Amino acid sequence: MHTNKNLFKSIGAILAAIILGVGLSVATDTVLEKSGIFPPPQGLFVTWMLVAAFLYRCVYGVAGSYLAAALAPNKPMLHAMIPGYLGLVASTIGVYVG
Repeated sequence: MHTNKNLFKSIGAILAAIILGVGLSVATDTVLEKSGIFPPPQGLFVTWMLVAAFLYRCVYGVAGSYLAAALAPNKPMLHAMIPGYLGLVASTIGVYVG
């Protein structure tokens, strides 16, 4: 029973990290698009826009990993790395699909 409780806490920590990182990224993208700073998703992108998006998404990824580690019932580094690995896989798939 105790192991199941830790499993659910681990899953919750990882999901919280993903929700935080993706939520902040989508919210920032939306604000920048609505304010006219970034064009719509199919618009023309220039280097500074790509660099800016890369940087704030890195910060959000670190914040998400920190949250996962803080919420982890044990092995905080492992919990911090899992959202990063999942993000790497999702990004790699996105490159090939897009």
